[in-house]
Parts: sequence; C-alpha cells; structure tokens
Amino acid sequence: MIRTIKLPYATIPQAAELIAQWRRAQSVVSRVAYNRVREGKTDKEILDLLRALPQGRLDSWLTGSALRRAKAINRAHPEAPVVFGGKRQFKLRAQGKISKEEWKAKRLLPLYFEGHTKSYGEQGGNHRFVLDITNNRVLFYPKAKVEFSLKLKLGKSNYRKLLENLEIRCTWMRDTPFSVNLTETHISITWEQKNEPMKLQLIAARALSLDFNPSRTGLAVLERTPAGCKVLHWAVYDYAELTKKLKLASNHPDTIHQRNKRVYELSHLANEIQQAAVHYQCGTVVSEHLNIQTKDHERGKSFNRTVNNQWSRKGFIIPLMRRLEGVGIRHAEVNPAYSSKIGNLLWGWREMIPDPACAAVEIGRRFLQEDPTQWSRKDGGNRRKEERQVQAKREKSPDAQARDHWKKVWSQLNPKPGDTPRLTIPVLKERFPELCPSQSPFGVPQSLVVRLEPARICRKERITMRNFLRRCV
Repeated sequence: MIRTIKLPYATIPQAAELIAQWRRAQSVVSRVAYNRVREGKTDKEILDLLRALPQGRLDSWLTGSALRRAKAINRAHPEAPVVFGGKRQFKLRAQGKISKEEWKAKRLLPLYFEGHTKSYGEQGGNHRFVLDITNNRVLFYPKAKVEFSLKLKLGKSNYRKLLENLEIRCTWMRDTPFSVNLTETHISITWEQKNEPMKLQLIAARALSLDFNPSRTGLAVLERTPAGCKVLHWAVYDYAELTKKLKLASNHPDTIHQRNKRVYELSHLANEIQQAAVHYQCGTVVSEHLNIQTKDHERGKSFNRTVNNQWSRKGFIIPLMRRLEGVGIRHAEVNPAYSSKIGNLLWGWREMIPDPACAAVEIGRRFLQEDPTQWSRKDGGNRRKEERQVQAKREKSPDAQARDHWKKVWSQLNPKPGDTPRLTIPVLKERFPELCPSQSPFGVPQSLVVRLEPARICRKERITMRNFLRRCV
C-alpha cells in the first residue's frame, strides 16, 4: 500500500534559498532527462550527459532522482510528450498573457529525493532526510555536517501516528525507503506501508456493490441464495452540493474550497463503505467498470462538465481500493451496461429501492451470478492506458461486446416507457417529507453528504420494514 502525506512546513531563510536553488537545477535536469528517455537512450548515456551539465554536478543523488522521476513520467504518459507547466499555461505564454517569469514558475518541479534503505545515517530510508516526529520536524542534510530543520505543522492530525510508525521502521528495522518532494511551502513523504491484512471471516457468497454517479453513489449488499439473490441492505449517498457549478474561475478560492471539500468528504465516504463491507462480512466489493472518455457527449455543457470532470478518482476510488486491500476484501468490476434501466425494471418499485441503489443491486447480481464479463482489479489501475491498448489493436473491446449483449436483452424485454419509472429521492421526499433523507452520515453539521437507507427510516418512525413497504405501495 503506497502512502503519501503532504504537510506544510517552515524553515530558516538559508534553507529556503538552498531548496529554491536546487529546485531550479533539478527541474532543468529532469526535463533534459525526460527528453533523452523519450529518445530511447540508456541510463548510462543519460547520466553521462546529465553529469556534464552545471546543474547535474550539484549532487549525485539529486541527479539520479531526477532521472528516475523522468522515467516515471514517461511510463505514465507513453503516447504523447508531456508539457512541463501544463498545456494551458503554455498556450497563455504563447499568446503573451503571462510573463516569462510566471511561465518559469509554472514549470518549476518540486525538489525530489528518491528513498533508499541503505543510507548509512542514523536512519535507513533516505540519504538526505531524517524523521524526527517527536519534535515535529524533518532534518534535511544537503551536505555533510550541514543540517537544516523543517518544522512540520502536524497539530492534532491523524498523520502523526503514521509518521511515527515510519520513523520506527526506518530507525530500527531499516527496511522502508521513503521519498520526499519539497516545494516552497509543503513537504510530501511517500513510502510503501507494510500492513498485514486483517483476518476477517468473510462470506464468499455475499457482495457489496456500488453504482457511481458524479453527484450520488448507490450501495447494495446482496447474498446469493438457491432462488437467486437476496438484498440485505441498500443506501444512497447524495452530494449534489459538492458538484454544483459555482460559475467562478478554477483558481478562485471558493472553487478551490469546493474541490478540496469534495475530495475530503468522498474520502470519508470511502471509509464508511469499507466499514459497511466489514460489518456485513462481504467477500467482495463490486463496482462498475467505467471507461468514459473525455469528449463532447452532445448533451450540453453542464452534462459534459459533470461527466468529464466530476469523477474523483484520487479522492474516492483509490482511497477505497486502499482501504479494501488493508482489510483483505477483494475488489471486482463488472460491465454496467443497462444496469440502471434493468435495475429500475426489476428492483425499483417492486422492492422500493430508489435509483441508483437499484442499479447497484443489478451490478451485484451480475457478479454473484458469475457474469463472464467481470474482472478483478487490485488498485484501480490505469483504465485509460488499457483502453488505448485495445483501440491500438483495432479490435472490438470486451466491454463493447458485452454492451451489445445487454442491448439485445433490453430489446427482448421491450418494456413500455411507463413500466420503468425511476424511484428517485424526490419521489420519496414527496411520500415521506419528514423521514428522508437523513442527516450527514459523518456526524458533523458542516458535511454536505446526505444518506438515505431503509433502516434509518424505520428507526425514526419505529416501524418494521414490512409495514414500511406496505405504506409505499
């Protein structure tokens, strides 16, 4: 499990000046190394070239870390060359809308030092940095007998325990390298967290399924039975306020606050989903395999913005995969073609399960009944790369073939338009205005996430699920 912690820090002016100088030098070295990697040169040829540069003679480990970062950037974007600083800023510079100094500042990369377990200092983990979490600092050693203290602003954050465990491993076991990224104001520490998965008694025939949407998430817990699938629990998490268009610039403080709050709230939602999977002893968490490409969907700017830009992979999907891996729960993905339509037809009004929870039920049913299109993924890897590889072979992808099969199924059902109305949250609000949706699931009034689930509705009115369903009919 790869863990990264980013914290603000403060240091003396001499250290800040040295860090800024080394950042400028390593940025030049990284760009040169990246261009040579794109040309297909070997590591030895690139290192010989870099050591001939004035910037490459500052520090050998600085130069080696720049080469490894350049190779990582090339692996992440193998098709097209990367524009350091961003294409948007490059266009603004070409149009003369930003100055040369501003363009240089945008191209400046963080100071990067690769981790190494065989460092011969008091800790094994990094040649240039030593952790001292007890005193809320990280010691920076740019040269022998030269020490700078980077004062961390930890406060009462949950990161302290993680960093203390890392410090113990680096001091006594010396088996965990950690890499460091430094900017003018923040330090990022990255390492592989070695945690043993929790030993849980999981039920292989039980799965928790998820239906992702830009502004809401549907959850369902199903169990395979001889007669089919039984729905044990469902819930809907609505966070439309977190995706609301503010009509402000991307660098406006309110826009940045909304983006940060969305990532923060969704990380808590990932934690709640993991706890639900542990509570119901689900052997697998199933989600839909999304391969939506950024394009004009011809349904308006608002739809394009929601579909193309509001999927929080780093803030929701990756933390969820990391938490599931930590407790030993398997993750699988299935093709979601027609899951919403079929889910509303089979499970919506019949079981009084609102959309998108009924779509989650359909996704879970496909997995439990061993849909041949299902496939596993441990860490939510690079979907776009896999899709590009399929397109490069010029053959129809398995997802497209499965979508055609589900289209045939839907055409055979041939329901009337009135047979599949969506049971949405507004419809439930009309019937139960005092009961749903519930308050924030995270227990804080500042949260913008609301949750709807039948157990909470029944608990508020002290009625049974059978009576609740009778009232709905």
